Amino acid sequence: MLRRGKLMISSGEKNSDMRYAAQASTPDDILWFEADNICGLVASPLEFDRIIAERKPGTAVFAESEFRGPNYCDMVKNIALRYQLDGFVVPENFPLLL
Repeated sequence: MLRRGKLMISSGEKNSDMRYAAQASTPDDILWFEADNICGLVASPLEFDRIIAERKPGTAVFAESEFRGPNYCDMVKNIALRYQLDGFVVPENFPLLL
């Protein structure tokens, strides 16, 4: 059986779904994921403190370096490896390149 997580990459200012999921309105893109009953946000050093302060209760916050960022492709791959996921469900406006 395939194991899939959920994934969004966007800014809270541009995307209401991200603003709801993260409870943070950031000008820069952040990565949100859900896997194994864990909701996580991966934030750049510039957004890290803001995300910690504004995040939805129960949401884990990770530095980009924890998933070998700042390249989103590498971070997505490493999240999938850590949580043993075969793929992700993404919204229709997900960046096609990724």
